[in-house]
Amino acid sequence: MLTYGQEAFDEDFDNIKLGIKIPGVHWQMESTNTPRAAEVCAGVIDSDFSQDNGYGYNPILEMIESFNDEVNLHFTCLEMNDHDGNNTSAPKTLVGYVGDSAARLGIEIKGENALSGGDDYQYYWNNISDAINYHGYNGITILRVGDVVEGQSYNYYRDFIARYEKEDNNQINVSVKFRVNQAETYWGQNVYVVGNIKELGKWNTDQAVKLGPTNYPTWEGIVTGIPANSSFEFKFIKKDGYGVVIWESGNNHVYYTNDHDGNYISNWLN
Repeated sequence: MLTYGQEAFDEDFDNIKLGIKIPGVHWQMESTNTPRAAEVCAGVIDSDFSQDNGYGYNPILEMIESFNDEVNLHFTCLEMNDHDGNNTSAPKTLVGYVGDSAARLGIEIKGENALSGGDDYQYYWNNISDAINYHGYNGITILRVGDVVEGQSYNYYRDFIARYEKEDNNQINVSVKFRVNQAETYWGQNVYVVGNIKELGKWNTDQAVKLGPTNYPTWEGIVTGIPANSSFEFKFIKKDGYGVVIWESGNNHVYYTNDHDGNYISNWLN
């Protein structure tokens, strides 16, 4: 099909690469009885699951390699965690398998998100960043881009794009992990961090970064794209779906970034 595509899109389209997408068949990967049976039955891998065989994907990857950099490879489910909804499902592991195997063969690979929803949580964007930073992916397509044009998902999307734009311009950015303890909430209320830099919404509570109740009443989250060797001020807030905002008491927190990722841990101040 790729050969036919090259023949059909010649002349004016000759300088445009064709794309091929491998489906993310991640269910049953960790089945104790039939591991990776879904991928085998779908025909995307053979029965040699070794790293030397690209965890089963080398037959497809070597076919792509034979087109001598005239084809872009795409893979999916970059935002997902292992065991999302199924204890045998391992999409994050699979993203690493395919990305690492493509890199070993010198194949350019790009990714995309898979599911509708989840883009208003930090883990979603952290997983995409992991694929780019550690597994060779050098581009991302956001499916249903309308989902990230407002609200918390927009903040994460904006910060994600800004981070890699700045890195392309040789500006160093870091991530800061925020954790606030003893932040008790009622049903429908969540904890956020807001501050005087654009990555934290510039004190606009509508643009504050939502934290997650990792070990309630402890809330935490990672904010990316913060300039290295700089300082900023921030506070934690509680906010519900009706727009009611409660600020923690006391002075603003102040954080100084270095040239590496950092952490800030605090207790909620009533």
